[in-house]
Amino acid sequence: MPCPLFDRLLAGPKSATQNEGQPAKIQNPKSKITLPLWNDELYLELHRGCYTTHGDQKFYNRRCEDTLFQAELWATLAVLMGLRAYPRKELEIAWKQVLFNQFHDILPGSSIPEVFAETNQNWQAALEQGCQILADVLTAIAQASPLPLPPAPGAIPVLLFNSLNWSRSEVVSVPWPASLAKHTDWQVQAALGQALPMQIEASAGRAGAGHEAALLIFATEIPPVGYRLVWLVPTDTQAQDPPAPDAWILENQYLRVAIDPTTGNIASLFDCAPGRKSSALRATSCRRSKIRASIGMPGISPPITRPIP
Repeated sequence: MPCPLFDRLLAGPKSATQNEGQPAKIQNPKSKITLPLWNDELYLELHRGCYTTHGDQKFYNRRCEDTLFQAELWATLAVLMGLRAYPRKELEIAWKQVLFNQFHDILPGSSIPEVFAETNQNWQAALEQGCQILADVLTAIAQASPLPLPPAPGAIPVLLFNSLNWSRSEVVSVPWPASLAKHTDWQVQAALGQALPMQIEASAGRAGAGHEAALLIFATEIPPVGYRLVWLVPTDTQAQDPPAPDAWILENQYLRVAIDPTTGNIASLFDCAPGRKSSALRATSCRRSKIRASIGMPGISPPITRPIP
């Protein structure tokens, strides 16, 4: 086997020689020696937990990135509209806190507990700063936007903003004020008066401070990097919740998934293309490891598939 020779301390190898008695076939490319083929990525197997360990760090990293992006976007538009100055200093501080937390042992979750105690403070500070900037600039834009006459007395205008560069039709969660949470006699109307599907989600943890529930609205065609106006209109009749379905089915052109209404687990999975059905899915657990970013995978062999011919 070739061995490096060093002329002096801390010097790089100057030459490589082969010791006597070593088989010459090591250097022969036509040798019949069979070497294993590694058919996968080259990475340390002990670190396969980097995608899941300390999921809170990954969640807040993406949440902060998304919030600060929206804050920058709408703050820029507010400047162009002449509504307020650009919050450059505040955004710089928040971004530096996020970037500091993107250290290679923080996002994978392989740091010691003391590190995460500090990073959580940075995430919280950056997220609070971004949310405050976003709320301020959206409020400024909303107050400067002209509104048509309300469709009915007591109607409440709501602006739904879309920060992406394509039109979106999605379910939107709007914090429902505590003063209105006990009343369900409301209807959501688009600007032209058509009713939109809605549902009041009671005791929603994501509703926010001062709100006991969230209003779910199916909003259609929210313009790219823009907003759409909808109205919350009080009605004379109390809205009725639809009856609970007997079967929970999620289906598209590829899959048909049946959900167990009792447990929320997947009861069956049907592949529409070949017409195959899986009747049972089982979740497995992984054994603990001394390394936080490591997840043992019992019963799974390394991806060595065949010897090199």
